[in-house]
Amino acid sequence: MCRLVSLVVFLWACDHCEKGEVAEDENGDKYCYVPDDDSAGGGTGDGDDTSTVKDDDLDDDGYSKADGDCDDSDPDIGPDQPDFVGDSIDQNCDGIDGQDRDKDGFASAGGGGDDCDDDDAAINPDAKEVEWDGIDQDCVDGDLHPFVDVDAGFAFTCAIASTGATLCWGDGSALQTTPPAKVVLDSVTTGAIHACGIEATSMSAVCWGDNGLKDIVPPKGSFTLVSAGATQTCGIEDSGDLTCWGDDSAGEPPPAAGWLDVAVGDTHGCGVTSTNDVECWGTNEDGEGHPPSGAKFDRVSAGLFYTCGIKTDGTLACWGKNNYNQATAPAGTYIDVSCGEYHACGVMADGSLECWGNGGDYHVTEHPTSGTYTKVVSGGSHSCALTTDQKIVCWGDDAEGQTQVP
Repeated sequence: MCRLVSLVVFLWACDHCEKGEVAEDENGDKYCYVPDDDSAGGGTGDGDDTSTVKDDDLDDDGYSKADGDCDDSDPDIGPDQPDFVGDSIDQNCDGIDGQDRDKDGFASAGGGGDDCDDDDAAINPDAKEVEWDGIDQDCVDGDLHPFVDVDAGFAFTCAIASTGATLCWGDGSALQTTPPAKVVLDSVTTGAIHACGIEATSMSAVCWGDNGLKDIVPPKGSFTLVSAGATQTCGIEDSGDLTCWGDDSAGEPPPAAGWLDVAVGDTHGCGVTSTNDVECWGTNEDGEGHPPSGAKFDRVSAGLFYTCGIKTDGTLACWGKNNYNQATAPAGTYIDVSCGEYHACGVMADGSLECWGNGGDYHVTEHPTSGTYTKVVSGGSHSCALTTDQKIVCWGDDAEGQTQVP
């Protein structure tokens, strides 16, 4: 019979030690003396089946305490047992409730835990996310893809990643979604079927795609801002002068003593001078080149035969063609505005979005209603916005994949 050291703890163990006894070693660990069964081939081989041997696997699950069995009184608890999150029991003795194969302290997502890759200790909810490496190190929303700039063309979109890489998606029929390789840009602007950017180091302008009429190669020089329209591109040089290239049939900007902002639309362009006045050039058939008299502006955006701008008090003003109410400026104060073909969007002072004009079949004016934003851009029939945490969200027409952010 077993000598019961503790009736509760050793009741099960004694059932398996009927011819032996339970004892404690010098470290207080429990073990069992069982018959030395040489005749069955499992003893010491001394030929004496009357002797006993030490068996420290009390629950006969193949593991002793020395082997990692954290509860040697329960055969359902041991290193090889399945362990599921939520029952507050460490069935597999890895130190946590759940399966933790990589020993990083987090249970596998497959068993109800938070570790999205339990074979890699470098991947868990406490890991630092590495941007743009294709790996979700912290197991939250996939790989981190922060952006620093974005613009929407007619049926394509271009953006600059935090790494400095330029990414474009959507219609690439004129190579407008193929930016030059190994060129790090500081900003990007998109036209109808071409795009341009400012090189981060030299501040020179770089363009790709096709403007449909003339050479898109920009002039030499250093630029602080570039705006691509349908067939014309203009840039503010570091001297404050305004230079345009491409199609000049729509005219050239008037002389001014320095420019703060510039925007080129379909057949017209407008800019904000150093005195916060708006000057326009090109077509004016619908009044798109005739800003409100006496108003002072910080920013301007040119669409298809209409223009919108943010005045120095933060309110909006729009002028030009208004067949879809695209030139009917909504109330409120804004930090950004962008004119598309027949719709426009703006970022309000509180970081929310507002869109107006023709929503059409693509519901492009049905903008996101949650989140906060720093920039919004409008293309032909789609728009995109940059969130405060550097993500891009797009909506509207997706016939060419122009709203599918990488």
